[in-house]
Amino acid sequence: MNDTDNDEQPGERKLRIPLALVALVLYSGALVRFLTGFLSGFSVGKLMEGLVGLAIETGLTTALVLAVVLYRRRRQRREGRG
Repeated sequence: MNDTDNDEQPGERKLRIPLALVALVLYSGALVRFLTGFLSGFSVGKLMEGLVGLAIETGLTTALVLAVVLYRRRRQRREGRG
């Protein structure tokens, strides 16, 4: 399952952003938000709040990526390619 495969007809061009790139941007955004909140003023409360927020954002991003992967696999299986 390659995100860069061209599954479309020759006349149709469809822009597909690689899923790994989307995940990288979402994960790095979560990490940057954690670090800026953590470095803006150190306190145990901010650290705990930042860690909880980081864990939630990381979990949601992982769930989104897995949902897209499962959807693509189901669609491939339904089309008879997998």
